[in-house]
Amino acid sequence: MTFFGSLIMYLYLMEVNMIFYYDETFHDRKITQDKNGILNGYSKNSNDSFIYALVGFDENSNLIDKYSKLESRIKENLQLDKELKSTRFNKDNFEFGLKSMKRQCKDLYYDFLPLLIDSNFVFQVGMISKTEYVLRQLLDNINISIPIIEESFVYSLTKFIERHRLNFLLNEAFIESNNNIQIFLEKLIELLETVYVTIKDIPREEREAYAIKEHLFILKHSTIKNNNVITSEWNYSFIANGVYQRLSELDSLNSKVFVDNEQKTYEAFTLKGLNAIQQDSINSIGVRIADMFVGFVGKIVRSLKDDLSDPELNSLSDIKKEAYENRRLLSKEWFDIDQQTFHLYKKIGHYFMNNATYWSSFTLSYFDDAAIFFWFFDYFDTYKCYNHYLNYMKKHVERFNSFCCSNLQSKYDEMVKKYYMNDMFLK
Repeated sequence: MTFFGSLIMYLYLMEVNMIFYYDETFHDRKITQDKNGILNGYSKNSNDSFIYALVGFDENSNLIDKYSKLESRIKENLQLDKELKSTRFNKDNFEFGLKSMKRQCKDLYYDFLPLLIDSNFVFQVGMISKTEYVLRQLLDNINISIPIIEESFVYSLTKFIERHRLNFLLNEAFIESNNNIQIFLEKLIELLETVYVTIKDIPREEREAYAIKEHLFILKHSTIKNNNVITSEWNYSFIANGVYQRLSELDSLNSKVFVDNEQKTYEAFTLKGLNAIQQDSINSIGVRIADMFVGFVGKIVRSLKDDLSDPELNSLSDIKKEAYENRRLLSKEWFDIDQQTFHLYKKIGHYFMNNATYWSSFTLSYFDDAAIFFWFFDYFDTYKCYNHYLNYMKKHVERFNSFCCSNLQSKYDEMVKKYYMNDMFLK
């Protein structure tokens, strides 16, 4: 988008009276374990990232009326006499993206998503890793004697732990004793050492092995500052900070933010100075719009991750060389789509890529969940038309992987450059 195009959109947003609605998915109020020691963030029905969406539009917009009509039609088709929520459509509808949707789900989202875009809605999608939340508590309680770039270090370690859904490591963090930090640090070092020995001679893992070696050096030269017990209660101030940042960007800090009934979210928003109002989704079409949007985002993210994740490691003995020798690529089923789906993907991707004033994302250091969500749709907008897309049908898996790797490298380089330029080191 040109500078003048962005300026026009910015001026438009400044002239209208904006109203915002908030909802979330994969909302674990505490990080807990089930009887098998599986963390709830890694369970089949949850996700490592707490995902929220802030949806805003002109209070005089006809979006509410249009969605109300769409919602009524879908409820009639479903013979549903109660509230229509995103949970009505299970994750099987999103196994390989929108192409997997059953009829009623497709009838909703194939109209709902263009409706949002055509209404020039503004939004923020936030994704905060529960793994990073635990890891940051470890780092807050140790002294690192070597200068490091905090964002890079936290990102890399979070990615390593979350990649394998290392329940057996994170479980150690929640042992009710006074030595949580010490135990966690020792177990993390032991894990990194085991993986390093396993992968150091695998060519495709050369960069990973180098990063692990650096992490080991840093952690082994660290000492315990505080033997605090790691908190399992979720910290809602992260969410409030993200929403505050977005509203500040839009010069809308005085705008109303309607929040589905969730007391801790409401309290965090109020403490941050936001004009938050609790409202039951039954009585608020706007909150239901936010719910339907964040449900879409969450299920797409979860399906993408399920398809790309490495096998879970339940103990050090599960770490085997053969598990690292093959790449994990997105299944070809994601790209075997009809023309209607292609045009919807391209419309979404085009909105993401060309309307930066209208949307934003919010993460802490770990950004992979948010990145792959946006990049998936961005990828389709790189093709001029459906026929152009069909010309590469046998190559999309590799091309998408290259597309993501290139973007990821640019994102990582940008993060490192930013912190070198500002001389922002952790210790």
